[in-house]
Amino acid sequence: MHAIRGDKYDAIIIGAGMGGLSCGAWLAHKGMKVLVVEQNVQAGGFCSSYKRNGFNFTPAASVLTGCTKKNSIFLRLTQRLGIEKEIEFIPIEHCYHVHLPDFDYYIHSGGEEARQKFIEQIIKLFPHETKGINAFFDTLVKFYHQADYATFLGTKPMDLARILLKCPTLVKSMGKTIGPFVDDYVTDPKLKAVLTMNATCAFLPPSRASLMGIVMLLIEGLISNATVKGGSQVIAEAFVKSVKDNGGEVLLGSLVEKILVQDGKAYGVRVVPSPLAISEGKVSGSGKGEEILGTHIVSNVAARQTFQKLIDADKVDRKYLQRLDTLEPTGPFCALFLGLDMDLKKMGFTPALHVHSSTYDLKEHFRGLASKMVDEQGPDPCFRFHLAPLSDPTSAPEGKSAFMMHYIPAPSAGWDDPEREKKVVDLMIKRAEKVVPGLSKHIVYQEFWSPLTVDKFSLSGQDASMGWAITPEQIGPKRLAQQTPIKNLLLSGHWTRPALGVLSVVISGLQAARMILESEGIGEPLADLGIRKGLMSH
Repeated sequence: MHAIRGDKYDAIIIGAGMGGLSCGAWLAHKGMKVLVVEQNVQAGGFCSSYKRNGFNFTPAASVLTGCTKKNSIFLRLTQRLGIEKEIEFIPIEHCYHVHLPDFDYYIHSGGEEARQKFIEQIIKLFPHETKGINAFFDTLVKFYHQADYATFLGTKPMDLARILLKCPTLVKSMGKTIGPFVDDYVTDPKLKAVLTMNATCAFLPPSRASLMGIVMLLIEGLISNATVKGGSQVIAEAFVKSVKDNGGEVLLGSLVEKILVQDGKAYGVRVVPSPLAISEGKVSGSGKGEEILGTHIVSNVAARQTFQKLIDADKVDRKYLQRLDTLEPTGPFCALFLGLDMDLKKMGFTPALHVHSSTYDLKEHFRGLASKMVDEQGPDPCFRFHLAPLSDPTSAPEGKSAFMMHYIPAPSAGWDDPEREKKVVDLMIKRAEKVVPGLSKHIVYQEFWSPLTVDKFSLSGQDASMGWAITPEQIGPKRLAQQTPIKNLLLSGHWTRPALGVLSVVISGLQAARMILESEGIGEPLADLGIRKGLMSH
């Protein structure tokens, strides 16, 4: 028998990723009694940093795209919540430094000027494709502005009518992937690799990655990018502070093991100490669970976790469960954290996300993943170095560097073999040393995250990472809706609309908050953010 907490909450948020935190912070700001429950011992989800022996590692959100754009929804939100001074952004000149077999290039950051700089750089490399390059970016910019216009519009008839009228390029191209779209503009295979490279950062080959998703990554990336002083954990902590300052609660190290449902309606959660918190000695394994009641429940955790583990199968619509089985998650990744007693910035390494591709055929990075992890003689998999934090003096002790390397994507199986894992790590270091000479002799801290480790922190499943893959069938209005078949249960985060990434999940959290507040009779609940009738003022 579980204890029942006496208090009842207006809203219970499951998961303290940025979707859950933005939802909880806005609801608390609007006067609702909010509880956020997180199984990790720190908030943030994939917007987190981990301090190790004086080094600060940010596994995913080392570069924040679109958040610092002038008048962005993120800046408006932090200002309204009164937490903008808690977050110190460090602008970076380059979002990406991409390394290809014959040449390298930068994706710049900083608005229209940066976009033109990038275009001129590409034209200099491929002067025979000048006309196609200019036409390609002209179309992408139209697509981007129309997608931006439709950000907070839903699927009601009036909203759809607005999209059809105002967003012709978006409507025409929404179902396309980036690969075939690029084929309509240019012919040089090396240039095609340049213009579709961002698909690998979405863990998909260009033939399968949604044009919409890549446009947002590429064009938004040319507008604004920054890293955060103190790591992305600072952002999460600022939102936690906002929740608490407005009377809400954030319960860390606690696992929601059941969403309570009766007569088709969610009415609470059952919470126990999380195995992760127990393993790290943060809570006692003998602690009893408790049932906590709430009027509204928002799940910011994996949709498969929500409906296949937290709710009894007989309480979920069968067709809904069947649809979940047909959806494709974003693939897993593995990460190597190295504390180095060498100053990479002084050695000339650009503070940016460094992407390394050994081929112009990007499809190759999605074949034979398991063998590439351990085959020193074969082609390198796609890997990237998270070096944007080099611009943050707090990321490492003076004269040292926090170095992080990803394989993207990584195979989901085989990680329960310690010997194989050691081979993977040793080869990652060898591959990194080809780029950073002498690296292996300067390692003072080392930690490896396999997909199993990532799952321990995210509970996404070892075959997944950041929500549903951004294929044309799974992005925007085609993504899993925030409303669910269970009354009073909503979704937020990268397993629902609109997409993945910090800015997208913050938008999903605000949309969930809007739905809750509207159900309570509050009209235009996002008006303080300049959003009325689904349109954001500029």
